[in-house]
Amino acid sequence: MDSLSRPFKAFLLADFIFTIALGLGDPYYVTYATEGVKLSASQWGFITSLVLLAHCATLLMVAGPSDRVGRVKFVLASMISWPVTYILYTYTGGFLAVMVVRIAITLSAAVGQPAWSALFVDYCPKEHRGRFNALTTVMWSMLYGGGNYIGGVLIQSYGFGAPFRVAAAFMAIGAVIAVFTLKEPENREE
Repeated sequence: MDSLSRPFKAFLLADFIFTIALGLGDPYYVTYATEGVKLSASQWGFITSLVLLAHCATLLMVAGPSDRVGRVKFVLASMISWPVTYILYTYTGGFLAVMVVRIAITLSAAVGQPAWSALFVDYCPKEHRGRFNALTTVMWSMLYGGGNYIGGVLIQSYGFGAPFRVAAAFMAIGAVIAVFTLKEPENREE
């Protein structure tokens, strides 16, 4: 761990914070929409289909530009906008509002996703990449799963919007860390 650069350590810290946040909210979008807002299952299914299309289209549109103009810019845009969209989700009250904000959440995520993956490769020394990938995948699973549990407890204890508000707070912390510490790698690993 000592051989890792400071920006890579900051990258991992922000990533782990965002993973917990995603675990808090991701499984409960449908719960909030169908039980909190009272959308029908078919309305939610339609929204989910649009979300998937928006996600795919955005990934394809931002991958090239993030390579050309700098990955960190796209990651920061994502990290700064994402908590805002999570908070907005808790204020939706009908089909159109849930659809628009749920798509906005996806756009916030997708803008930084290709750059985030590329930064992981850029930062990670190639001689350790396989082991590091395995270790971070285990960490992501544990953090995401813990977030899932905590999100369920928050819904039961504080209502449908609670996991999204707590997730937004975590995301904001991760974004602040990233704004002050995340830098384009001076030497990209091959």
